[in-house]
Amino acid sequence: MFETLALVLLALAFGVLLWTFVWVAKLLTHRAKVKERGKKKAVAKKEIAEEFAGEEEEEPEMVRARGYGANYGLLLGGLSCGLFWLSPLVVALSFVGGFYSVRAIANGIRHFRMLVWWALFGLVLNIGGIALQFLSMLGMIPSLV
Repeated sequence: MFETLALVLLALAFGVLLWTFVWVAKLLTHRAKVKERGKKKAVAKKEIAEEFAGEEEEEPEMVRARGYGANYGLLLGGLSCGLFWLSPLVVALSFVGGFYSVRAIANGIRHFRMLVWWALFGLVLNIGGIALQFLSMLGMIPSLV
């Protein structure tokens, strides 16, 4: 009885997960279409402005995505430090968060010649999560369970 119920719930959960992926894909395609329309409108406005103005005014370029992934690294580092007692598999959160943090630091230094402090703090949290996991496995931190 319980095995059948578990299989039905597992199938429903898989269906919900699959539907979520479809829904997110539809949202992303809609967003891409809106951006494409916005770009076409901007190009058309620029052409009209060039016809009437004759002179080009240069606008400063916006700096975007300086710390891309830094928030992910910080969040995953906080989770890995807070949930180290739950399971040894929580160390995977530290590795993934460390990847995002290191990538944000590297992109910040390479592209913008600046250190992304948010990502550095996330990296420290992720290293702390790995250290807490090892200390817990060695028995230096008493088990909370």
